[in-house]
Amino acid sequence: MAEENKNSEESKPPTRLQRFKEKCKGTVKFSFIFFSLIHIIKIIIAAIYYDKCPVEPDIPKYLLVMGILGVATKLITLFKDFLIKHTKVGPLLSFITTAELAILIVGSYYVYREYEPSYDPLSGDKYCNKTLYLFSFIYITIVYSLLLLCVVAVGCFVLGVLLVDKYATEKTYDVESTTEVPLPTEQEIKENK
Repeated sequence: MAEENKNSEESKPPTRLQRFKEKCKGTVKFSFIFFSLIHIIKIIIAAIYYDKCPVEPDIPKYLLVMGILGVATKLITLFKDFLIKHTKVGPLLSFITTAELAILIVGSYYVYREYEPSYDPLSGDKYCNKTLYLFSFIYITIVYSLLLLCVVAVGCFVLGVLLVDKYATEKTYDVESTTEVPLPTEQEIKENK
């Protein structure tokens, strides 16, 4: 009897959610690897050029901390099933994400305040390494652009829902009071030709 139940469960077609999860596996793996690499690149650039930005010495510190927090987030997400047995992962991820947002805002201040520094090492206190500064600048700008895009998309979605709700409720149809229109017979079609 138990074997029959197992066979019947295995023979069931997959649900929509299961098919959707299966389709998204490749995308999730790619995004995980892509964003992990971005965080590792942040750490590498910050480590290489740590003392190469006298105009604002906090820019490499910002990149280093953001990279470390990003890698920590990815590792926690990767080992979430194992960590759940030992600690609550949700509050930890929430705390790290909040810290990342706060550091992004502070880093934005450091980077945008010094726009555009001298890339010539002979400039003294006005110098910042070009790779370090431009990576930070472009990274922050892309993050803010994506956040703006998300806000606009959510706003459009909410506006669409509100408009559909407004206009769909104004026109109510009474199904019982509608009359049926009879379809023409073959003879009527031939007569009209």
